[in-house]
Amino acid sequence: MLYLVVYDVVDDRVRDEMREVLRDFGGVRVQYSAFLVELSRGEVQEAARRLAVLAARTEADVRFIPLCSRDQERVTHISSRGGMGEGDRVV
Repeated sequence: MLYLVVYDVVDDRVRDEMREVLRDFGGVRVQYSAFLVELSRGEVQEAARRLAVLAARTEADVRFIPLCSRDQERVTHISSRGGMGEGDRVV
C-alpha cells in the first residue's frame, strides 16, 4: 500500500537519518519532511520501528498515512516548480 509519511523533528541530524531510512525503503520525497513510499504491512512495522528509535532521541512526531487507490485519484497537487503533475487536478 502507498503511504504518505510525514514527520516533524527538532534535531537536524535525526531528521536527516529519518530521511535516509525512508529512502532505504524506496520512499520518494514530495515535501521537505514528507515522503510517498510503497510498503507492505511488515515493511510499515519495520520502518516505524526504525523511525521510533530515532524519534526517541529528540522531540519528534511521525505519521504513516495510508493512501488507497481511490485516495490517490483525488489528490490535488499544485507546484510553482512545474505546474500540475500527471494525474493531478484542480478543484
